[in-house]
Amino acid sequence: MRRTFSAWRESPALRFVSNTDQRFRHKVVIVSIGGSWCPGCHDEMPFLVDLRRKYHDQGLEVVFLSFEEARELKNLERLRAFVTRYQVDFPVLVAGGTRLVRLKLPQIVNLEAFPTTLYVGRDGIVRGMRTGFAGAAAGPFHKSLTEQMTVTIERLLTEP
Repeated sequence: MRRTFSAWRESPALRFVSNTDQRFRHKVVIVSIGGSWCPGCHDEMPFLVDLRRKYHDQGLEVVFLSFEEARELKNLERLRAFVTRYQVDFPVLVAGGTRLVRLKLPQIVNLEAFPTTLYVGRDGIVRGMRTGFAGAAAGPFHKSLTEQMTVTIERLLTEP
């Protein structure tokens, strides 16, 4: 994924972030693709925040690529509320409008579900992908999914 996206974080000022930035070098990276409009993204975000906090010192980074509705791109108010609500402490990148997903991420064939989560190894290669997220209300499905995701991250973190 050698793409550069305009990023919004805690400041309304835009800056550019790339997967080649030093902060991602030799790290395991979770790339979550979604938007503040996405119910599954709301379900997944608290888990991602907790996962990053637990494994950051071992080399885990998380990035959220946010594809927003056109009207939302004008002020990003809903995205700011999303970041605040879940206390997101990792980069939230505004990748463009929802209609640009396939254009911005042509490498991902049949990207139809949100969130879509990519697992990138320390070598910078995408090692896995998952679509959708079963929220806590899904009971055993949620438990199974979060356990699988945690095992995947722990395995990637042990690789050189």
